[in-house]
Amino acid sequence: MACKRYAYVHEVGKIEENPHMHLYLITDPDVKEDTLRTQLRKLTKSCRGNKLYSLVKLDTEEDNIAIEYLAYMFKEGEVISIGFTDAWLDEAKAYDLQVKKEIKEKKEKRKSRYERLNAYFEERFTRQGNPDHFEVYNIVYDFMLSERCSISISSIATHVNTLMMKYNTDYRTELFTRVMKS
Repeated sequence: MACKRYAYVHEVGKIEENPHMHLYLITDPDVKEDTLRTQLRKLTKSCRGNKLYSLVKLDTEEDNIAIEYLAYMFKEGEVISIGFTDAWLDEAKAYDLQVKKEIKEKKEKRKSRYERLNAYFEERFTRQGNPDHFEVYNIVYDFMLSERCSISISSIATHVNTLMMKYNTDYRTELFTRVMKS
């Protein structure tokens, strides 16, 4: 059985994962699944059952390729391909980048508002020394606008005080002195 169009990638994975291969074959329409399995078993005596390999038939037509699977192959390693057009590969790479972007956005949204605000503050307050109330207020206000969340005086005050306590040693000392006097 000859296969004129295929792609593969060797995926190393993380330390606790097993290295493995992903293979995308586009066979002639008359090639049956059982024939393909038989050919795979002839490659090596150890190639038996789903422990060592699995096959999934993708719903494709001659000019329609399963971009999602091809994109999945790009997640790790260099994809080697024969007979795949540059347009297919470019579309798969773009799809892979979009999926990675969405995953990153979801991870970011799972962080607490405080974690996101703290990261936002650290990106924007870059000068040396203690921040003052006005600097912190502007960063908190911009953050809340960027998050499209409700803005209230009390929430801004809470966030400003929290950041001032964390990043302004003079403020902490001043607040500690006030608390001890009362």
